[in-house]
Amino acid sequence: MTKKAENSNTPLQPSFDIAGVSSSNCDKGWHDGSCCCNCKNHYEDFYHCTTLPKPNDVEGCVCSTHKGWVCLISFEGEQPRAHSNWSEHGMCEMHERR
Repeated sequence: MTKKAENSNTPLQPSFDIAGVSSSNCDKGWHDGSCCCNCKNHYEDFYHCTTLPKPNDVEGCVCSTHKGWVCLISFEGEQPRAHSNWSEHGMCEMHERR
């Protein structure tokens, strides 16, 4: 589903803030357009050269190889918590729009 600009037949273009992560509405998350992909707690995860196992078919440095997604949240008075193996799209109770 592509949203249209009000009083226009031109589709809205998504805006991108960080590494291709959209700050616009998403039709793969919640009914109001909120989604992991536009949450400020959602970060792209990368391999590190010292971490094993390394991805298949990648030689040398793997630090720029996409590994998945991480949700980094903080509860009041606590250190942030990283939840790895998160999906690119979805929705949870900790969503905060970018």
